[in-house]
Amino acid sequence: GAHWDEHWSKEKLQAHSDQHVMATWGPGSAFRSAPLFTRSEGPYLFDVDGNKFLDWTSQAICTNLGYSVPDTVLEAVMKQMKTLPMVYGGLGNTEIRVRLAALLSELLPGDLSGFLFPSGGSEAN
Repeated sequence: GAHWDEHWSKEKLQAHSDQHVMATWGPGSAFRSAPLFTRSEGPYLFDVDGNKFLDWTSQAICTNLGYSVPDTVLEAVMKQMKTLPMVYGGLGNTEIRVRLAALLSELLPGDLSGFLFPSGGSEAN
């Protein structure tokens, strides 16, 4: 299929977006005029035409520190991906989960010492 092609033109991306991509938090028709982002740098996003946008919405997800990822974080993520990319929390525990829970219990105040790491938003509710 076409999804294997290395490069898609702006027009091809837009056509497939209009046909196959659904919007979150609103009607899909409004999403059709949304920018098509291709890269990032710090708090900025760049669209397919090279326009630069300051991301004022980053509080909605986990990019409130910008999009540039420090080398130490990239190395840690790659190490984890090579070692054990994921384990469903209901199946068993992992060293990295235990270490993160211990760190959070040290950093957070009072008796906040038990932590749940859900695999998705519905589990968090």
